Amino acid sequence: MAVILGCRAVVSAYMSARAWPEEQPERRSVEIETAIELLADEYVRMVLRCLADKPRSAPEITDRCAASRVTVYRRLNRLEEAGLVTVETEIDPTGNHHNIYQCCVDELTVALHSHGLDGSVTYSDG
Repeated sequence: MAVILGCRAVVSAYMSARAWPEEQPERRSVEIETAIELLADEYVRMVLRCLADKPRSAPEITDRCAASRVTVYRRLNRLEEAGLVTVETEIDPTGNHHNIYQCCVDELTVALHSHGLDGSVTYSDG
């Protein structure tokens, strides 16, 4: 039995390619069990839906989601730790800086076997 989990919807779909700076941070491998646990959280799914079409800042995500700023930041931190989201700091013309978050996984496939779960990850092209 195989289940495909994508960032665009609750448990399915494919994210469209997005423009992002050419230098990509080193990608960490995604722990399948950790990803499944995260995707069980409705706020994680909301955050990922907000990142489905383009990278955004945490305030932008908060404005688009029915979640508090603290909830959004906590989920973003967990997603970054799990390797599902990348973060880049941008400096605006006034000298202030802010983080921009991007979902870096296009597709997460999970297969259930008698010996446990197997999974594979398709990362965004960039």
